[in-house]
Amino acid sequence: MIRSILFTLHWLIGITAGTVLMVVGVTGALMSFEDEILLQLNRGVMTVEARAEPALAPDALVAALTRQVPGRPAFLMVQAEPGRAARAFVVPPGETSARRGGAIYLDPYDGTLLGAARGEATFRFIREIHRWLAWGDIGRAITGGSAICLVILAATGLYLRWPRRPLDWRNWFAMRLALRGRALFWELHSVLGTWVLPLYLLAALTGLTWSYNWYRDAVWALAGVPIPQRAGAPPAGGGGGAAGGVPRARPQGQALDLGAAWTAFVEAAPHGYSRAILRLPAQPGQPLRVSYLDPHPPNSVAMNQITIGTDGRVAEHTRFEALPAGHRLVFSRLALHTGEYFGLGGRIAMMVASLLMPLFGVTGWLLYLGRRRQKRAAKALAKQFPVLADATAPPLLIAFATQGGTAQALAWRSAASLRAAGVPVQVSSVATLGAPDLVAAGRVLFVVSTFGEGEPPDAARAFARRMAAEDRALEGVEYGLLSLGDRSYAHFCGFGRTLEAALQRRGAKPLFGTVEAGREDAEALARWQEALSTLGAAREAALAWTEARPEAWRLAARRHLNPGSVGWPVYHLEFEPEPGTSAQWEAGDIAEFHVPAEAVAAQDQAREAEAEGDAELATRPAVTGLAPRDYSIASVQEDGRLHLLVRGMRYPDGRPGLASGWLGTGAAIGDRLDFRLRGNPGFHGPEDDRPLILIGNGTGLAGLRAHLRRRAKLGHRRNWLIFGERNAAHDFHHRAEVEGWRAQGVLLRLDLAFSRDQEQRVYVQDRLREAAPLLRAWVEAGAAILVCGSAEGMAPAVHAVLAEALGEDRLDELAAEERYRRDIY
Repeated sequence: MIRSILFTLHWLIGITAGTVLMVVGVTGALMSFEDEILLQLNRGVMTVEARAEPALAPDALVAALTRQVPGRPAFLMVQAEPGRAARAFVVPPGETSARRGGAIYLDPYDGTLLGAARGEATFRFIREIHRWLAWGDIGRAITGGSAICLVILAATGLYLRWPRRPLDWRNWFAMRLALRGRALFWELHSVLGTWVLPLYLLAALTGLTWSYNWYRDAVWALAGVPIPQRAGAPPAGGGGGAAGGVPRARPQGQALDLGAAWTAFVEAAPHGYSRAILRLPAQPGQPLRVSYLDPHPPNSVAMNQITIGTDGRVAEHTRFEALPAGHRLVFSRLALHTGEYFGLGGRIAMMVASLLMPLFGVTGWLLYLGRRRQKRAAKALAKQFPVLADATAPPLLIAFATQGGTAQALAWRSAASLRAAGVPVQVSSVATLGAPDLVAAGRVLFVVSTFGEGEPPDAARAFARRMAAEDRALEGVEYGLLSLGDRSYAHFCGFGRTLEAALQRRGAKPLFGTVEAGREDAEALARWQEALSTLGAAREAALAWTEARPEAWRLAARRHLNPGSVGWPVYHLEFEPEPGTSAQWEAGDIAEFHVPAEAVAAQDQAREAEAEGDAELATRPAVTGLAPRDYSIASVQEDGRLHLLVRGMRYPDGRPGLASGWLGTGAAIGDRLDFRLRGNPGFHGPEDDRPLILIGNGTGLAGLRAHLRRRAKLGHRRNWLIFGERNAAHDFHHRAEVEGWRAQGVLLRLDLAFSRDQEQRVYVQDRLREAAPLLRAWVEAGAAILVCGSAEGMAPAVHAVLAEALGEDRLDELAAEERYRRDIY
């Protein structure tokens, strides 16, 4: 719950404050080397050719300035480096403060005006955008709020990414740039975000001192520093902090002798200076205040402060190095903010981090939009066709039973067809229905799939058992039935036929003839649409299969996982989407492989070659077509590649399977193969961090691997894997990855069953039975169960053990609650 709340808070702040943060980041980066850029642009203005004679003293420079510029000099900056121009700010006649940005440059040797500096106005505008979006107090409030948002983003991002083993640096900083698509966006957003997180926190926490007085005062109080007086602070240098607590000398009426005061300053500065900013008195009797940097200061704001009275004596001298540590940090906040506090490397790091701010804004938006796209279709259907509250007739009930999601999708499309004609409808899973619900509805349309050899989908098992066992009459109930199945199975549409028999036995009457549909049977769907028209749906509103078209993927990698195995070879394959491919999938989904024509032709040619001299082979028909082959996807969207685990099947006569043979050895690296990615909601995992028990054998590890990769990325650690194969030495697929998950804590428990590693055969169901008490404890703690693998042997045996340990009724409840899901073949 906490993680879900923080995730929502993270993306909500990101998509709202992200734009301001991008602007602040880019403008901050532009100012990182402002002084160096301006210096290069203004040779002859900010610098002059160095001469042998000494530079003029400040009193001579001020005198030269007053002869050339009307007004009162307020600040004068001189530098010890030969050839660096003096810089002054003047209060114009009739005004009380120096003009912001109105810097005047003078030749340090003769006091001649050097002209205006190019680029200062541009940087001044960039600074205004950076600090308050060039929008006054409103902009200042917005940038201050965005700084707070940055702190929250950093904190929530850190929490959401916190690994099980935080001391392993690879869990924090290792980045895989070979990824593509959404996976690369995630990698850039999360890993680079970890790299720059300390810099963002530093920039935000220091930047807030310029946004909010209450925050600044709290920082000052925490550091034990008196609240500084801001009025009249120097427009450049930023070193007024250390003098903030120095009491002003009372005016005595005597005019300051600037020459004598400068001599006193030179004598008082123990190591000389690299830069000195003179705050010139506005009235007689006021002292001279000088902020200066040592020849080799720790940063550009490590200013020392000297106050010299009108009598030419030093009244106060505060050395930066002598201040308490808290004071030095407070007065160095600008250097901390820009990274300069840590030297040139710190400035570069802060500039790069600032420039990366748009990257996080863009990748955050892309990840957010991708997540919305994945959920949009189902939510849109549910929201688009609500039951009308003021309907005069009870809504028509459309009940679905689905394993892979097809029946559910067709149920919603049927509802759309009826609802568009004004017929009130209600859509529900049969898992939530009983005989009273059917009687109350009166009219029910069933859209049901058959699973395996005539079985109901997992979530419909309890409903099927109730329908078979109860004798409650259903007189008055009228029904229509769309039964989906696979004609390659012996019991085609077996569950639909069983359901129809139970309905008729209990007195329900058909609204129209039952429609049985094979895979993508357009003719059958047309008959179903015709039947819907008798209930009010428009005849022209044709219902159609809306599966995505197959798309081209490039075979990028293939690895033989079990060399030396006594079983058939198993291959790990990776495919990259071709440009323009709309690749979207979730853990648990299916990749439907469309065997290319050249694979069919190759097998036919091989058959013809073998048939020469073999009468039996000669009579075998050629391969004229092949249904697509389904494979569990072994990767997640963020991986950027489609991963499959394929076992190279063989016919009894030794010939390789057409689809698996082509994937395993026939296709070459770089070849383009057609896949259609198909949603499989009946095998999706839980959205929350509840415990998850994953059970599978052989290449069934593919679907389980995708779920574990997703859980690892989300930081969900309560996972238990039970996996079986023949021999550990050869058939422990993805061993390093699985053992890595165990070592990192992604897997709390790992049980392995290698059947042929001991005299007595041991299978996954045996490991499950041994752990029955723990199984019950996990289920009571809210665990979900996912089973992936062979329908012959493993799946029914595991189901029997689960029923034995939990009870058949409890297992059916878990299926109805979508906590027990299977992907078996």
